[in-house]
Amino acid sequence: MLLLLSSCKVGPNYKRPIVNVPAAFRGAQGAAQQASFADLPWWEVFRDESLKELIKTSLANNYDLDAAIARVEQARQIAATARSEYFPAINYTSATTYGHNQFINSPASNSAGAPGFFFGVASA
Repeated sequence: MLLLLSSCKVGPNYKRPIVNVPAAFRGAQGAAQQASFADLPWWEVFRDESLKELIKTSLANNYDLDAAIARVEQARQIAATARSEYFPAINYTSATTYGHNQFINSPASNSAGAPGFFFGVASA
């Protein structure tokens, strides 16, 4: 512990090094960068308003596309169910008896002080 703490000590002669830091750097908060052509939605590439309306209408009313999306989602859920076999499982079992020895199957007396037995197993 002493070696670890002494290695973190900075002596009295320490001087912070001078570093030339640029005034601005790429990705800094501040002025927003101009949107790239690749950042546009694909239908915005076409500069025809009637074509854009047709694309929006076809996407909204394409029932085959809705069915395909539902099948893809169903396949994802089936795959998740199949992967669940690899997740950990926790289980427990318990048994309680009174007045009877389960290990050697011998009866015990029915007196007031008859021994009971509890058996519990947990597994993961």
